Amino acid sequence: MILPEGKRLEEQLGTRTGVSLKFSANTFMETKARNILCNDPPSDIYMSVFLWDRIFKNYLKPDQFFELQRKNSGKIQDLNLNIDELTYYINHDYIKGGNVHISWVRDAMKFLAKANLAEFESNKDVTIHYHNLQKRSVSKKSGDKKATLDDELHELGRLIAQQYCGNINKKKKEKIKKKEIDNTKSIRKQLSLFEF
Repeated sequence: MILPEGKRLEEQLGTRTGVSLKFSANTFMETKARNILCNDPPSDIYMSVFLWDRIFKNYLKPDQFFELQRKNSGKIQDLNLNIDELTYYINHDYIKGGNVHISWVRDAMKFLAKANLAEFESNKDVTIHYHNLQKRSVSKKSGDKKATLDDELHELGRLIAQQYCGNINKKKKEKIKKKEIDNTKSIRKQLSLFEF
């Protein structure tokens, strides 16, 4: 991440070298809070929630957006996106001068695909099955807007994680069931050898 002009070290200290520098976290707090995603790779779930909550809705057509705003709308809006173009949009239009890496976006897409919320069409093209995951409203804490937003993001993260875990467990059960069927076939075949 590039710091704003007034906060760059060379602006603050000149070009002196060999000097030990100590900074507290407060020095970078404003920049970190404003830029959402900085130089540390986010977890797949964090990046997925960020994309789902902040980015994908910007790709909806007005009628799709209106449909999703309807209460209890479960309609899926398929969004066909290119990972390179999506990353460019995040870094140039959504977070001015952002430093989001393509690998972060691709990893989040893989996570969403494992949750059955996306599917890859190619290595760079993905279809997002975008819909309103938050079917019930999150309880509001004493009218505090920030707390409400945090609660909604937490709930969205929980729902995406639940989709992911549920789909992974389903696939494991299907694998076990397939293995059991294969074992049963193998046992029947072995038993048939003993028939006279």
